[in-house]
Amino acid sequence: MQLDFIPDHATWDEYNGNFIHYFGEQQLPLVVEDDWMHFAYAVVRNNTFDKYNPPLPDNYEEWQDWARALTMSVNGA
Repeated sequence: MQLDFIPDHATWDEYNGNFIHYFGEQQLPLVVEDDWMHFAYAVVRNNTFDKYNPPLPDNYEEWQDWARALTMSVNGA
């Protein structure tokens, strides 16, 4: 698996929307930015992503930082 959408140049709506678009079969939630941790925990607990050791969102204050770490975890960087 490869995550090709980078959080650095995206709004929350774009980032969350890309996940819904590309991983819709995973039933990830579409949430407002203030609820990004709810989405992040859905990713962390998802069988598709858990094998990549995704970062826990509690360790991050901003969704972009968590998303960057998730991308590095999944892509192996």
